[in-house]
Amino acid sequence: MPAFTNRTDYTTARQALTSAGYQPLTFPRQACIGSPEICEAYPEIVDCSGTGLNPCRFAFRAPDGGFIVGVAQGESLDHMTLTGIAVANAEDSQVVRNLLAGRPALADD
Repeated sequence: MPAFTNRTDYTTARQALTSAGYQPLTFPRQACIGSPEICEAYPEIVDCSGTGLNPCRFAFRAPDGGFIVGVAQGESLDHMTLTGIAVANAEDSQVVRNLLAGRPALADD
């Protein structure tokens, strides 16, 4: 995975990830809580808080087939910055699989 510094512009981080073979995921959604304009621009956004600095969680499929997840924050589409990214643990991977299948994030299999 590419290395990022804290507060890397999200668009820059997204381009680096896709160039390295990571695929932004597209989640079926009925509504985007928090920041619809951000979710519309970046379909890999899992959700946004809609409050404070508006942290948004995102997910990509890794070249090995696993997932990476992270957090970006910003009060508007033009000011999203990366605050963290990591290989998805088992719980985060299950949330991503649920969302991709159109189920609630915390649904049991």
